[in-house]
Amino acid sequence: MHSPIKEAAIANCHGGMLRTHIEQHAPGRLEEITNAVAAVLTEKFGAGPIDAPMQAILFTASIARNARGVSFIKQLPSLLRAHFRDYLT
Repeated sequence: MHSPIKEAAIANCHGGMLRTHIEQHAPGRLEEITNAVAAVLTEKFGAGPIDAPMQAILFTASIARNARGVSFIKQLPSLLRAHFRDYLT
């Protein structure tokens, strides 16, 4: 059985699009990244149980291109971090 913090890290890293992103950009490092997320969560919130409502942000996306035809998809992670920075601090 995992600790509540490890369960939260697994839920975030192993589910949905984040897992796809991890596997695409850091193949073979899913467990390492999950453990790093668990460490950060422990540092920020302590090792106790987590009691928080679940929320989701659902969106659809398409690949946008600038005037030169260059895809903006590589900018997506930084754009998401900028948009959600208040939630990440």
